[in-house]
Amino acid sequence: ETAADVASALMRLADPVNGGFGGAPKFPTPPYPRFLLEAGGAGAEQAVRRTLDRMAIGGLFAQACGGFHRYSVDSGWTVPHFEKMLYDNAQILDLLSLAAAEDPADPLWRARAEETVAWLEREMIAEAQGDGSAGFASTQDADSEGEEGRFAVWTASEAAAVLAASGMERPDIETVLAAYDIREGGNWEGHAIPNRRHARGDDDAATAALLARGRAALFAHRQGRVPPGRDDKVLADWNGLMIAALARAAHVFSEPAWLGLAARAFRFVSVHMDAGGTAGGGRRLIHSWRRGVRGPAGMLADHAAMARAAVALASATGEAAYLDHARAWIAACHALFADADGAFFTAAADATDVPVRAKDAQDNAVPSGNGLLAEACALMWHATGEALHRATAEGILAAYAGGAEETPWGYAGLLVAADMLDRGAAVVVSGEGEGAAALLREANATAEIGVIALRAGVLPAAHPGAAVPPAKAPAAHVCTRGACGLPVTTPQALREALGRSMHALSS
Repeated sequence: ETAADVASALMRLADPVNGGFGGAPKFPTPPYPRFLLEAGGAGAEQAVRRTLDRMAIGGLFAQACGGFHRYSVDSGWTVPHFEKMLYDNAQILDLLSLAAAEDPADPLWRARAEETVAWLEREMIAEAQGDGSAGFASTQDADSEGEEGRFAVWTASEAAAVLAASGMERPDIETVLAAYDIREGGNWEGHAIPNRRHARGDDDAATAALLARGRAALFAHRQGRVPPGRDDKVLADWNGLMIAALARAAHVFSEPAWLGLAARAFRFVSVHMDAGGTAGGGRRLIHSWRRGVRGPAGMLADHAAMARAAVALASATGEAAYLDHARAWIAACHALFADADGAFFTAAADATDVPVRAKDAQDNAVPSGNGLLAEACALMWHATGEALHRATAEGILAAYAGGAEETPWGYAGLLVAADMLDRGAAVVVSGEGEGAAALLREANATAEIGVIALRAGVLPAAHPGAAVPPAKAPAAHVCTRGACGLPVTTPQALREALGRSMHALSS
């Protein structure tokens, strides 16, 4: 009932024309659409797709170079504040993956995911280490040469000259300029912010190829401009968000190299941002790292986001060792942040730089620490069958039940975690070869948020899938609520089994 009430409240705030919530300025607020995709029903899913669509074709997305800006000054996503945040791009990438998992035929989701990851890899990798690891930088500034947006905007004459210099003929130049709304007088303070609001991007092959040529020429010219500044601090919590998003996107979009990108960042945080052991076998993290300088002690969100990322990588790679990292960071949360009421403080018990230790579970631009930890523990319950993780998630949910009734839209993350705990599933895959790999890909590419994939033979004794024997013949078992279903042997059969399982648990 609470989830339905929250969905109704959010739908009343939804913009039926431009997507998003409310008017100008308009922020992506990814926790809201993520909740609606999981629990909102058909109308809510349509609203989320409208939001993603309008963001993806508007100026909020950097059409010539990739990546989403921080927010839109107007209600139609045309004029952005040009700063780019790692946490926004992580969460929007995850939303694109969930939308594409539900509707693989739409080319827009794939295009924006590919362009976002290309931007991430090109412009947001912090200093690489000798062990091959590299974390993600935090932000890219809005200003360059003292002007906001200078790096990203165009005049019609400048863009036309660049396209002509690339060898493009005048009719093709006009097609490219019109497609991206680059016109005389511009659409913002005399300049043009490229967008596709009047031509969504469902182009025929010839037009798509022409526009790709045009984007490449504009991008190459842009690279000669003075770039905006960059905050190259590596933050553990924001890196955790991006690692988890890449783990899902790699399977949804069949881009295995993205898993390597996620694993590099994971290794960086787990090795170079480790701050030693805690009681109960926990491992502590620092919050930030920059050019060899280690920052302050990690907060709840740092440990929770990285624990969730570890479970995501365990599922995406089939490597159970990632779950040991998740256990250690969850144990650190209990040792450093736990309160008697079941919730967790933002700052550690030994923090000396905060006058009052606060607790918070309301989502803003990023998910709350308590919401992230509840999700991580719900996923760990399905991954391991270990009662501690279910009890931890239930304790957090119980602690904030009253707040969710009073201001429900602020607790979207906790409601997703509750749904994960109730309807989540583990897909246990046995066998070797391409058949088993295809089953793992299918499990990881599902549109259901709370599904994880595991290899048979390496599960803890408490897990219902521990009884599934390793076998040469590929097969998958869907395990929910302490029991595993009959084996299926093809991706299509697994997709149908997951659908039946999720529907049964919802009814």
